[in-house]
Amino acid sequence: MLLIHPPSVYDFRRRRLHYGPIGDLIPSTPIFELYPAGFLSLATYLAGKGFKVKILNLAARMLLDSDFNVEEALKRLEARVYGVDLHWLVHAQGALRVAELVKRLHPEGFLLLGGLTSTFFWKTLLENYGFIDAIALGDTTEETVEKLLSRLSKGKPNLEDVDNLAWRREGRVKLNRLRPAPESLDNYAIDYGYLVREFLDSWPSPIPFARFMREPIGLALTVKGCPHNCITCGGSSYTYGRYLLRNRLGFKSPAKIAWEILSLLEYARIPVFVVGDLQLAGLKRLEELSRLLREAKLDSPLIYEFFTPPSLEALKLLRKTSERVRLQISPESHEEAVRAAFGRKYGNRELEAFIMQAYSLDFERLDLYFMVGLPGQTYHSALETPKYFRRLLSEKRLSRFLNAFMAPLAPFIDPGSLVYDRPEAFGYKLHFKSFESHVKALEASRSWSEMLNYETRWMGRAEIVRAAYGAARELLQAKIDYGIIGEEEGLETLETLTKAEKAEVGGLKLRETIPSGDLYPARSLLLSLKPKFYELLATFLLKRGLTLLSERIAKLTS
Repeated sequence: MLLIHPPSVYDFRRRRLHYGPIGDLIPSTPIFELYPAGFLSLATYLAGKGFKVKILNLAARMLLDSDFNVEEALKRLEARVYGVDLHWLVHAQGALRVAELVKRLHPEGFLLLGGLTSTFFWKTLLENYGFIDAIALGDTTEETVEKLLSRLSKGKPNLEDVDNLAWRREGRVKLNRLRPAPESLDNYAIDYGYLVREFLDSWPSPIPFARFMREPIGLALTVKGCPHNCITCGGSSYTYGRYLLRNRLGFKSPAKIAWEILSLLEYARIPVFVVGDLQLAGLKRLEELSRLLREAKLDSPLIYEFFTPPSLEALKLLRKTSERVRLQISPESHEEAVRAAFGRKYGNRELEAFIMQAYSLDFERLDLYFMVGLPGQTYHSALETPKYFRRLLSEKRLSRFLNAFMAPLAPFIDPGSLVYDRPEAFGYKLHFKSFESHVKALEASRSWSEMLNYETRWMGRAEIVRAAYGAARELLQAKIDYGIIGEEEGLETLETLTKAEKAEVGGLKLRETIPSGDLYPARSLLLSLKPKFYELLATFLLKRGLTLLSERIAKLTS
């Protein structure tokens, strides 16, 4: 099986588009070339079942090499099943174009889509795009794909007993039995040791994202599902229960989380982002994870995220997990009413108590994430958020500990979210909603402002754009004033931001509002690799050399 990650827009290399700051707060660029964690768990799981799986990050290859010939590369890659992810709606155009190309080049191959967006739009996709053979539904598709591969490998085109599969048979769209998503995720843990060995054989095709060699970061997925209902989120409790086959949270055990993290850190000393609020699993599980990681004596940065301010007891446990621990929380707005309307049900008193507790426990850093485009948020309100950050820095004297980021909700409201289903009820207006209209927007837009599929009762699209840049500028100035970032790099970023606001810049590899190194601790991958990786590399090169030598001898003696 070949897993292919498409760019958000297939022909981005031939288009002039101002992407804006929509990719500033993630490791990847606005082409969204970071593939879903599901690629890693699928590859691990299917390999354990005897299937051969390769990953091609087509988006990253196209971005890193302007001469990379997509058609020639895909033509050379033979597989029984080609899996293209359509996880985020921003990939609507790119996923379709890549899937269509793959089917044209390999008409006998089986074309499978998967991801949250393709799950939501499964019927539309199968009814309107004949090159798609099937869609794996839900957030945990490992067993679905395993059964599909098993059937196809035996030459059995009847797939009716493959649960959580929508497919086409003789021109008719069929939906198989839907099975609830699993509550235990232990069978789907990521084995980085296996992946490192596999990636050596096909590098750079499986590179996680374009900046990975300069700014490497890993992840450990701890939970699927969510008990909260942030109104624009396609991963909310509402969306999971209504569209994504998950009515209960799914957890990895502490032992599996620790194993996953350690399987990566055996090979490289890089930051690891622990995905999901560990509070959701309960204090007992958190105690066990803390013990396991503490015993491992980690020296890599671990980054934990919270959906609500954690307890002091939880913080004490997390502080023990590594020498370097960073924290993140997304209050979204400094205004409690706006935050509550969005779905975050805590006040500034709880938030600031958490900040001070984390500071007292000597965590390395705490990042606050704010957003533009919220219910009840005016242009003036958005520009007041940086002032709140300044107040925290000034009153609490936290300039060497606290950081903050602010970005627009862009480019799309998540499909299946509360706002997507009932925009007027929450003060939103959607300019386009169907799958095809999003594809057309990605194809026709000249700037990220035209790509926004929404406005609010309090701000139109133009105001959202102005507020995003204005708030980013004020945050940058606060960081310069308090020494969070250097003056030279801060002023350079301010200059870039000013040009971006006038649409004078728009490079894909350039963050418009964030200086280099401000987002997470960045260190070149080559400087982060450990002896175990080099031992593996030496073994790999020796085996490859011996294979090439034996092939040459065979040719000479034949």
